[in-house]
Amino acid sequence: NVVGTAYVHYHNGRINGEMAEKIVSLARETCKNDVHIILIRGRAAVSFEAAQVFARADLTLIGCEFQSIATADAVVPVHRILLDHGVLILEGLRLDFVDPGEYFLCAAPLKLGNTEGAPCRAFLIDFEVKHWR
Repeated sequence: NVVGTAYVHYHNGRINGEMAEKIVSLARETCKNDVHIILIRGRAAVSFEAAQVFARADLTLIGCEFQSIATADAVVPVHRILLDHGVLILEGLRLDFVDPGEYFLCAAPLKLGNTEGAPCRAFLIDFEVKHWR
């Protein structure tokens, strides 16, 4: 299970190493709590160079809206470097109505044996909510 402070960033297009450093920096500046989870809203794909930045950033999880976090030319290397550094990957999120900023993520995957992934029920809690609808 993954629970904790998450930073949601909006980006369309390829995320290169320089952009990944900017995203990590914005996450640390924006969040009041220590952040180890970054979720990327938009039509974004992580390059190998960006994956290296995220792998060194002491993240627990990185998530995206696409079915794969990686650019088409680096699917296996991106997944490999993140997973080898203990960074979990959460793909296929629905973030279309989520504004960029700080949230609390609860992500509970189904407990399956001998698999490389599992379906997950993930939800965000907004720290700034003043009332419930």
